[in-house]
Amino acid sequence: MPKPMEAARPSLRPPAWTALAVAGLTVLAFASPARADSPAETYKSGIQPLLDNYCYDCHGDGSKKGKVSLDQFASEEAMLHDHVLW
Repeated sequence: MPKPMEAARPSLRPPAWTALAVAGLTVLAFASPARADSPAETYKSGIQPLLDNYCYDCHGDGSKKGKVSLDQFASEEAMLHDHVLW
């Protein structure tokens, strides 16, 4: 009676491309960004346009709907630090 074929044992060593992919992802994960925007730059480029489009009609230029006025602050910095408002 012939011997049954033994199943091939899986290799414990990963293929070379797997090791390269893991190494590449590790380098990318720990690489620092080229330049991080300051909070003021982030506000001017990302937040201010949203406020202009959706908020200032009711909460700016003297309007105070819902007792919220976004133009009452002395500076953008003061507005950002009002955590109760946000």
